Amino acid sequence: MWNELPLDQYRAQQDDSLREWLSQEVIAYAPYWNIRLADLVIQDVDALREVPAATEDDVAGRGGPGNPALMLTPKEREVRQKAGLRDLFGRARHGTSVQARRDALYHAYKPVHVHEAGVDNVLAIAWSSADLERGLESGRDLAAVLGLHQDDTLINLVPAGPTLDFWGIVHLGRGQRMASLHLRGTGESVLAPARRGFGLLPASVVAVPTYEASLLIERLLDDGVKRPHIHVVLCVGEPPDEGLRAQLATMSERIAGHPVRIQAVWGPAAGRVLYGEPPMAEDADPSEFHGLMTYGDKDIVGLRDPETGEPITQGPGELVITSLGWAGTALVQFATGTRVEAIIEGDPHPYSQSVAPRLVGTITEAAWQPLVSVAPPGIRPDSSTLERPDFRGIRTDIEEALRLAQANEYALSVIHQRLVIQVDRIDRPSIRIATAQIGKICGVEPTIEVSHRLPSGPRRILGGVL
Repeated sequence: MWNELPLDQYRAQQDDSLREWLSQEVIAYAPYWNIRLADLVIQDVDALREVPAATEDDVAGRGGPGNPALMLTPKEREVRQKAGLRDLFGRARHGTSVQARRDALYHAYKPVHVHEAGVDNVLAIAWSSADLERGLESGRDLAAVLGLHQDDTLINLVPAGPTLDFWGIVHLGRGQRMASLHLRGTGESVLAPARRGFGLLPASVVAVPTYEASLLIERLLDDGVKRPHIHVVLCVGEPPDEGLRAQLATMSERIAGHPVRIQAVWGPAAGRVLYGEPPMAEDADPSEFHGLMTYGDKDIVGLRDPETGEPITQGPGELVITSLGWAGTALVQFATGTRVEAIIEGDPHPYSQSVAPRLVGTITEAAWQPLVSVAPPGIRPDSSTLERPDFRGIRTDIEEALRLAQANEYALSVIHQRLVIQVDRIDRPSIRIATAQIGKICGVEPTIEVSHRLPSGPRRILGGVL
């Protein structure tokens, strides 16, 4: 339904699906959300803002591997108390006894596949058999967004592993019934499987991690072999910026001998679907980017202020997802830690004309949880000293600490994996109190630098003006 309905019908169907999913599945079978939603009545998407968003720390905690209370796992008592007639009678074919129907209901939600998520892979996102079928459906939707067809051929150069990026591209190939090769092992460089793939299949579509796309195409150019079948390069991960897009388009045209579409594919790792970029007009500037299409029948997306938790209707914010209708791990409101420039809703995409919500601008993963060293000053940071403190919700306390230290302007950032707070001036007797207070708030005590060249205006946290 990503591009088929007017916005009002699109939202009405989404509201209906949300109510049914919450009442008959999430509240009935997910203990975590049962407690959180106990006093709330969610009738539509707008009411989701009343649900406090869960962060990674809430549902995983340090060290993972996730929170079993997020999984839809019907127990016999819960089935007896909460299962609706639709659930029980719909599974009557599995047996005439009540126990047979209860067993069938349990197996309908049984996790049969898991992928990892979270900035340190500390979340386990479970899939039921029904979820895997929806995954293939999502692959077909992604192919439709990208403008790919059954007669396309795909080489997937995303490293194999328990990630949404890898399985999302697998679902793309299988869902659209394309001839597909998934060749790259974990830890393997990108070039060798690419060469193997082109030797086996005249691929029209190449999926490659965004950060490796330029390297791959440069190496293929060095080979001096034309690849005329290539028509699309899918950059999987954070969408390429304007300069990289233009560079990839130019180099790809030299390999193929004709213009090649550069399209972005990305999805939040804790989600179930990859969002795709629709194709542009043939005469469009290859550096243009008009956003990634989302799928309102499979999840709901929004933005929130990472400091206050309030929804954002315009401007940058933290991406929040609702995993609508999935029968494995239920995420009703999950703050992903990813910074998104904006979400456009209702304004048609200039080329596809879809009015489905789309993510536009820069997308930055783990924007609020960068790697920071906790090693003492003078000790070189290494993997054993790196952590990802959760910096969401710290503004008020930091401003109070710095007010006591008589600092007016500040910028909190990570420089060479060290947490640094730059201030315009600071009262020396109060510096120890301020740094200790900030360390208590976020778990890492920053180095304080005095700078007289800070810009006036909004305070800056971790490089972004909020």
